[in-house]
Amino acid sequence: MKDLSAVTPQDVRTAVRLCDELGEKEFLARYGFGRSTRYGLHVDGAVYPSKAILGVAHEFATGTALTSDSFFGGQQETVRILERLGFDVLSDGSDVTSGPAKTEQVATYMLLWSPTGPGWNDLERLDILDGTLAGERVEGRWSIHANRRQVNVGDRVFVRRTGRSTPGIIASGWVSSEVFRAKHWDPSRSGETTYVYVAWDSMVGIEEALDLSAVAEEFPDSMWGARSSGALVPGDIADELERAWAQHLAAVDGEHREGGGAERYREAIIRDYAEVIVRRRRHQRAFRKLLLAEQENRCAYDGCGIDEVRILEAAHIQPDSEGGEPTTENGLLLCPNHHRAMDTTLLSYDGADFHWTPGTTPF
Repeated sequence: MKDLSAVTPQDVRTAVRLCDELGEKEFLARYGFGRSTRYGLHVDGAVYPSKAILGVAHEFATGTALTSDSFFGGQQETVRILERLGFDVLSDGSDVTSGPAKTEQVATYMLLWSPTGPGWNDLERLDILDGTLAGERVEGRWSIHANRRQVNVGDRVFVRRTGRSTPGIIASGWVSSEVFRAKHWDPSRSGETTYVYVAWDSMVGIEEALDLSAVAEEFPDSMWGARSSGALVPGDIADELERAWAQHLAAVDGEHREGGGAERYREAIIRDYAEVIVRRRRHQRAFRKLLLAEQENRCAYDGCGIDEVRILEAAHIQPDSEGGEPTTENGLLLCPNHHRAMDTTLLSYDGADFHWTPGTTPF
């Protein structure tokens, strides 16, 4: 199992020594890696294949070496993690993309999030925070308006928290789908809007947002004041933002690790999970009781046919995270599979018919 958070600087240096002992050609062949195409790990005046070194360092940290296809190279994982550990990883300047898919050019976009607006609910945010702390990528949907015709799979995105309380960058990821249309997140608006899926690779707690004032002062640009999600970040600002974000993640990670802080931080996340789940369960019990009394006791998805009352669940048509009320008009009884499909936005309901997200095989 991959756990890049377990890798230490010592593990990386041990992998570097092994590469020196075997020679790069034998080192790469033994662990099934190719030569780095863009990013080189610089250690003591020598340059090493960054992705292969990290994959082998994982073996020294956990007992299992990572294969080349089990994690991403480039800025998405390898560079970010090695820089967080205090190493220099430099590009040779070649035009090779580093996201989950290759495109002609990688662009960077700024997404916006307000705790009182659309986006993550508490459980989704905590799930992403917990997953990225463990070195995993967690995928989720995000609405994008500005530059929706230009964004490509593999482009970089940052999420800026808006508002007066701790504004700044709280997450980063890579676009992992083409733009698609689905029901608008704003319940007061009819019709559809545009979304992409994002593979989130890093997140910090709300109160740990990266303060952008220094970067914005050094690089003044109209994009800092953009009110539409998806503003293009110019190349020089994107480079500085990546550096500032990597340094901020390293500082936050260091604070959590000092004196067992990392474990306390994870325990705090678990406590937050528990509190949110308890509130949700109390809410769901009353909502389910209402729907069972008012609706036919079977899964509302056409053709499902499950009518076992013990497993039917109460689903919101307009999500509660978007202000949806627990009423008969805003509720459906669904089996666990179709309820999960609704929660993950694979399946939507417009009040009359169900619709699957394009590319999803109905079940």
